[in-house]
Amino acid sequence: MTQGAIEAFVEAGRPLIPMTGEDNNGFLKLWRKYQPQGLKAISTSMPTFCSAVALDVALAAIQGFPYYKYTVIPIPTITNEDLNKYVREDLPDSFWANTRLSDETIKKIFTR
Repeated sequence: MTQGAIEAFVEAGRPLIPMTGEDNNGFLKLWRKYQPQGLKAISTSMPTFCSAVALDVALAAIQGFPYYKYTVIPIPTITNEDLNKYVREDLPDSFWANTRLSDETIKKIFTR
């Protein structure tokens, strides 16, 4: 994961290079931390709810309800410009930003 790559570059004293990553909060935190030192990155997301959407489609199919043959799940791209919209300093590194959970539920699950 990119979080580990950033940590390795910093530990080795190497200049940070442009990186790609995911919407893992640990990566997002380090990205924001090292932006002033020139870290540029881009991130896509694997929404945490993909399996729930797949299950909904499968259940509709086996129960004889209408369903779409192809289901498209919009995946946001996180850039330097909108990073602050996704990073959560109040949550642990294990949090994934693209979720449908309410903030109340997130805070119950990810207590420090």
